[in-house]
Amino acid sequence: MDASLAYRLLRVAALASLAALATACPSDATTPSDAVDAADTVEPEDTANGDAFDTADGADTAPSDTTPRDTAQDTAQVDTSGPWEWPWPAAAVNIPADPSWKPSVGYPEDPFLSPVISGGSNESRWIKFAVLTGDPTRVVFQDSQAYPLHFPFAEERLPPFYDLTPEQFDAVTLYNDGKQALLGAVLYPPRGAAREAAVQLAARDPLDPRVVDAVMDLVAAALVPSDDGGAPALLYFPSYEQTPSVREQAAWYAALGVQVGDAARWAGGDICYTRGWAIGRLVHVPGPDIEAAWASGALTPSDLLLTDGVPAEVPHVAGVVSLTPSTPNSHVAILAETLGVPFVHLAVAATAARAQALTGHLVALRAASTYTDAYGTCTVTLVDLDGRLDAATQAELLALKAPAPLDYAHKTHAGAISASVDGLTPADVAHYGGKASHFGLLRRAIPDNSPAPAVALSFDLWDAFLDQQLAGGQTLRAAIAARLAAHTWPPDIGAMKADLQAIRAMITDDAAFSATQQSAILAALSPFTETTRKVRFRSSTNLEDTETFVGAGLYDSYSGCLADDLDADAAGPSACDPSDAKERGVFRALKKVYASFYNDNATLERLRHLVDEATVGMAVLAHYSFPDAIELANGVATMSKSGSPTRHFELVTQAGAVSVTNPDGAAQPEVVTGDAFSFGTYFYLQQGSSLLPLGQYVLAWDDEYRALTDLFDAVATAWTALPGASAQYLLDFEYKQVAPGGDLVVKQVRPLPRPDTTASFTTYLLPSDAPLTLCTYQGEQGTGLGNHRGKVRLALTTNGTWLDAAGTATSFYAASTAELLDLGGAGTVTLSGVPGTWSGAVHKVDDDNIMNSWSDGAGALQRTWSLTATVERSVGPNRSPLKVLGDFYMTTQIVYATPQVDNTWEGWGTTDTDWIVLGACPADAPVDGELLQHREGTVGGVTVAVDFAWPAATSGEVAGYTAPLARWVETRITGLTAEPIVLHGYWSQTYHPFHHNFSEEFVFEPAREPGLPAALRAELLQKDVALVYFQPDYDGVDIRLIGLSGAVRTP
Repeated sequence: MDASLAYRLLRVAALASLAALATACPSDATTPSDAVDAADTVEPEDTANGDAFDTADGADTAPSDTTPRDTAQDTAQVDTSGPWEWPWPAAAVNIPADPSWKPSVGYPEDPFLSPVISGGSNESRWIKFAVLTGDPTRVVFQDSQAYPLHFPFAEERLPPFYDLTPEQFDAVTLYNDGKQALLGAVLYPPRGAAREAAVQLAARDPLDPRVVDAVMDLVAAALVPSDDGGAPALLYFPSYEQTPSVREQAAWYAALGVQVGDAARWAGGDICYTRGWAIGRLVHVPGPDIEAAWASGALTPSDLLLTDGVPAEVPHVAGVVSLTPSTPNSHVAILAETLGVPFVHLAVAATAARAQALTGHLVALRAASTYTDAYGTCTVTLVDLDGRLDAATQAELLALKAPAPLDYAHKTHAGAISASVDGLTPADVAHYGGKASHFGLLRRAIPDNSPAPAVALSFDLWDAFLDQQLAGGQTLRAAIAARLAAHTWPPDIGAMKADLQAIRAMITDDAAFSATQQSAILAALSPFTETTRKVRFRSSTNLEDTETFVGAGLYDSYSGCLADDLDADAAGPSACDPSDAKERGVFRALKKVYASFYNDNATLERLRHLVDEATVGMAVLAHYSFPDAIELANGVATMSKSGSPTRHFELVTQAGAVSVTNPDGAAQPEVVTGDAFSFGTYFYLQQGSSLLPLGQYVLAWDDEYRALTDLFDAVATAWTALPGASAQYLLDFEYKQVAPGGDLVVKQVRPLPRPDTTASFTTYLLPSDAPLTLCTYQGEQGTGLGNHRGKVRLALTTNGTWLDAAGTATSFYAASTAELLDLGGAGTVTLSGVPGTWSGAVHKVDDDNIMNSWSDGAGALQRTWSLTATVERSVGPNRSPLKVLGDFYMTTQIVYATPQVDNTWEGWGTTDTDWIVLGACPADAPVDGELLQHREGTVGGVTVAVDFAWPAATSGEVAGYTAPLARWVETRITGLTAEPIVLHGYWSQTYHPFHHNFSEEFVFEPAREPGLPAALRAELLQKDVALVYFQPDYDGVDIRLIGLSGAVRTP
């Protein structure tokens, strides 16, 4: 075996053991929908960890002699009683000086920071370090550009580790006994995040919180600010291995003042695993209690589930809102996609707090991505509809979610109970189901990288099994039909669960394959000549894996042992697993797969879609199983191709057999995206696996990612060559990397429904549950003087209405306020109430522009304001029809009775109309990631010095756009008055950048600054200075003074 593969397998074995322990923690407990034999692997079909076997009894996990250390202690409580001292002996170590290490690093920038992988957008970077246990007074930071991993650096630069093998290095760094170094990394947040850093420590044994605290102190002292921002707040982000013990020691960490967090803190937004919308009662249920709440009726199909721990399976609710992370390819996420319901993780503390405050309320949930969201994040909107949405409108909205009739191939007689999968095509779905029929494509396109042999069992066997007569005289088919007959949508959940459990019991306990059927099954499975090697039986219904309906996550897979059915007795142990006291034959496994056809969610989904049960059934795909012990990696990928030749890939991969699709919440998978062009394929790391050291990839970068996508390309080419196939596609793959050779194996391909972009749903504006506050947007639009005159602060609320012609024929604004700059004085004018009742109110509709006008002032000071909302009246089925006022592009137009002074590209002049864009109000306090700016210039003895901030940029100073104002810091004008003029307020200062901030203009009106000394006001009045115009530019500085009459002059 290749040495690197051997080491990876060793590590994977240890991780598998740790994962089993971590998922056994009470906080992560799950409740399966059915009681099952503990020795079975109940694996939701094609959503769980490939074909791993049950780890509860140790079956098919890494044998103890392949595990580097006994990890049973890893979740043990650390003894924190009594006095404490550094637990390892002192030992002086002389580390030769070298440019590859140093005792301190800069923040927020340092040359040692890890390479930029994903282009810098939303990317957290890091610097690796070591604290030698013999000298706990310093940190050795390594150049993480040159040495992204600890071992190569330590082997070359740290004397205690010269000439060690990787295994030997792990033994003296990852375990408490004999530890010679604490390995870690200081993590720097993405651009735009708070001024924070985090420490992560690599260890297999649980670390004493006081050790962590001591290392945190060392790192904090060694972080030297490289700007004027001050020291960052330092947090502790425990690694996957450390998470269980940190949970148990939470009180100790809190007492020590160690703030514990995770990378979700820096995500920059909430996480959408499936996007969509829903309206329902928000019900909070802890993860372990979900099944009981569903059975009792406390949680219903019309509810939104808010939970703090997502189990492997959730019931058919209207939406899932989690306070803990999952993964985009988890069983729950795939099932949510199948059911068409949103599934989100509230990573933003404010959103999470709001959700918890809305428990018990009727709520609208919307999960959508906008162009401002970073990769992997989204915008989650929660609107309180309690008392704001009438029952008739709610019913109209929910009718939009009524499922369309499914287009699927009705099951038909194949004329045989089995076939080799190698010859099957999607045209065989009616005989062998979707999974088996698509599997044939893998066998032909990539025969060396797909499971072989592979056999399909047809619907003929399923129908024959259902036609058997039970002890009471009824056929199994008739008994099932009798149980299902009473149920309609929406069902009585408690009654339906009882009936479905009874049906599954009839299949597994009461029914049996006849002797003739058993012989035929054994003959069909004859290609599996290794009879003591487990065979995986996977569901293959005709109602899944189609281009209109995926059906993923609805059914289960089971494994069986041929030798157990071929021996002369029914007594254990299993011939495929001597540690299992019972036999686990293939007939038993097949019956369990058949029983999963009546899983709760599967049956509910057929009921919701009004599927005729006589037209559907369970065929089966069989191939050898993949034991956990040989899995180096497992993953799920999508591949898409639209109009251009470019193909896009997204690969979600995890180390070893730790499931990508049934995560425990602590293990974060690796996410890699890729784009294949005619001139090459390029890959981008979006998220690293939390099971691996920072800087290490699950697969070999980037050769194995390229090899894997080459396999996908081969399958896609075969797919497009099928009769009637489109050149455009969206394909979903499951894959593994297995020992001993590190082979890549693709075990599933299926089409995914492509988004329907047809604008067919009328949108609905939700009623406001809080005012939307808008101010004049100080960005590229408009002019500096126009934006200053047009200063507003609006607090708008809306009534709910359909955004069709009838719904927008009258104004949708409810009680609102408008604070406007007083054109004739130094203060502001405030209007309140319903805008339709304000002076001179007019409502007008121009296509998608909804305008509401009013006027204020009189005579020469009269102005007419027109507030315009540009709405989206219709959307496609794949998008949310629910709208809030903040979705709309909002502008105001102001028409003046008296022309006003202005400066445009044509020069100084006057205008009677200003056009203002509205946006978020400038912040009053520092903004995370803000970019501080300073402008200063002097003309005629008058000096203007401005300090302000741009918002955070994702890359580069202005990130390829024109940076608007984020907040004012201070403006100081000297030389104009006897004392300096100091401004801080919104009404007294206006910023207007030109394209890409190549030039800028500022307008200051000191009289509008709260607290401006009366003496300065009088002096400005005496000098006829109303406004100060300031334009610093690359070719000089322009300062103009504008008098009360609008006259413009230089100082």
